[in-house]
Amino acid sequence: MSHFTIIKTQIKDRECLIEALLNLNYVVKENVPILGYAGRKTRGDVVVKTGKQYDVGFNRCPEEIYQMVADWYGARRAVGRSESEFLGEVQREYSTIKVIRSVKAKGYSIQSRTEAETGEIHLVAVKRGWQ
Repeated sequence: MSHFTIIKTQIKDRECLIEALLNLNYVVKENVPILGYAGRKTRGDVVVKTGKQYDVGFNRCPEEIYQMVADWYGARRAVGRSESEFLGEVQREYSTIKVIRSVKAKGYSIQSRTEAETGEIHLVAVKRGWQ
């Protein structure tokens, strides 16, 4: 029998989470149920709708972080990767967005973004007009 698994993340910013999921080409809905085995549902604050029987969701918990929630029995096939691979991909994109927003707030602009074969993301930030 399948069940929903809850995994704590380091994700705190809802807006950056949604942007990360959209950047990764997922269909995102807010405040809709997360679907699991045999039509079971659980609450979802931010939900990746896979178009299949299984979704992956994120719920804000009292510690002000998001937990990833999914019935990984079927969600693994629906998103094409394991829970650790999926979360790693989302966290990497989320972290990149947080860094980009931080450097832009300090007056920098992103000149380039590249991804190495290892999965590392390299950003080049420049600041114009400094003396």
